[in-house]
Amino acid sequence: MLAFELKETERVDLLPHLRTFCTKGYGQEQTAKVDGSLAWLHAMRQSLDTIRGYVGLEQAKDTYGRWLNCCQLIESRFPNTKQHMMFTWKDAFRPKTTSKRDCGLPYEKIAIIFNIGAIHSKLGAQQDRGSVDGTKKAIRHFCFAAGTFNFVRENVPSGTTTGDLSEYSLKMCSAIMLAQAQSCFYEKAVKEGHNRSLLAK
Repeated sequence: MLAFELKETERVDLLPHLRTFCTKGYGQEQTAKVDGSLAWLHAMRQSLDTIRGYVGLEQAKDTYGRWLNCCQLIESRFPNTKQHMMFTWKDAFRPKTTSKRDCGLPYEKIAIIFNIGAIHSKLGAQQDRGSVDGTKKAIRHFCFAAGTFNFVRENVPSGTTTGDLSEYSLKMCSAIMLAQAQSCFYEKAVKEGHNRSLLAK
């Protein structure tokens, strides 16, 4: 079964930006009170570039999910950060040749969601399909990945240039995941002894 690689990123020094936005919006006194939380947000973003190859897939998925929630929080508390906090993400299919630099928070969120879909594709491919339970898990992961890639395709910010986030690439990713889910479903039906007329459908 096929699985997709994750997009790679680079570290970003968010702390000065977060302190500035907090001071402008809430004042220096309030900023000082939440400085520990701002430092935690900064450390959470810094950890993203170490995920690839160093932690398990489940842990990586949880980390990306927490940072996605953090992005939503930052947007709601500091609406002006959308264009002032810049990030760099590489093309998942050509990480050594193509990257998208100076991306705002909306692109950051889409890149994170793409990686969550890629992780589910890997989790699906890793399942032991020799058992019915393993096949069921593979189906769930592949279906989740397909839906995630479709969501990314429908919500990519305008001006995106990397090939992995093009409409055609994301349609391909989603279609492959659905095809693999259907293949696993067929395998499961064979193991469970369903009749040939049902399998033919």
